[in-house]
This record gives sequence, C-alpha cells and structure tokens, in this order.
Amino acid sequence: LPWISDQLEALLIFEPVAVGMAAERMTEAEIKSLETCMVSLSKAVLENNTRLIVSSHKKFHEIIAAGTHNRSIAKMLERLALTYELISDVMQRIEQERRDKIFALHVNLFKAITSRNTDKAKTESCEMIKYITILLSEYEGVSLPDKLTRISPDIPGGNK
Repeated sequence: LPWISDQLEALLIFEPVAVGMAAERMTEAEIKSLETCMVSLSKAVLENNTRLIVSSHKKFHEIIAAGTHNRSIAKMLERLALTYELISDVMQRIEQERRDKIFALHVNLFKAITSRNTDKAKTESCEMIKYITILLSEYEGVSLPDKLTRISPDIPGGNK
C-alpha cells in the first residue's frame, strides 16, 4: 500500500505547520472543545475503550484543523486524516503502555496549543506522527520509504 507512506509523508510535512497555525488562531471556545475531547480521550484510555480512543483521536484532530480558521487547510487535513483511521486496528492490538504513550502525546500537544506555543505545538505534532508511523510499521507491516526517514531520521525502518 504505497499510498500509506505517501499519506504519512504529507502528514509529517503539512500537519505540524497547520497545528502551529491553530495554536495561534484557536478561539477560547475551540480550546474548550479540545479540552472536552481530551477528557473523553483520557476516559477512553482508562477504560481501554478502543472505539472511543479512535473517535476521540479523530475529533481532537478535527478541532485542531478547524482551529486553523482556513477552510482549505482544514480540508487538506481531513484528507490526510485517513492515516489516523488506519491506527484503529492497531489500537486493538497494542499493549496498554503504548496506548498510554499515545495519550501522553495528545496531552503534550494539547498543552502546547493551549499555551499558544507554536514551535512546541509543531514539535509535538511531529512526535505524534512519528509514533503513529512506527506503530503502523510494526503492527501493519507498512514499509516506510527512504523519503520518510530522510524527513525524520529518527523514524526506524526505511526501505524494509
């Protein structure tokens, strides 16, 4: 499935910039929605509710996309969100420690956005994408091309 690696590459290049924009532009109401989503995600992780984890994760990223206040960017992020949907099958098979890591990455991103720290938000977005990339590689056998490891050399497994 070469399109998956294309999606991951586009996500790694594009989403951190959009997240930085959202950190600058989100309204207080959007921040509150993001906080509510974090509470839902926390509950899902504690209850080991995979379906709620996946839906909360998706909602989290939808709120951020809307927070860019740019319809074109939000639409592009929506198309790239297919990558996050692929993780739903993986979520059912990973151990709790890795679910906790995914939650921690969301918390870090949430904190960066709510503190309006655009650089930190971009960094945290990259960290989340890298971790999801690693999970897809390990659990779904997604071959990661050199182009991904060149963008981010700490992603293992290029050209498996």
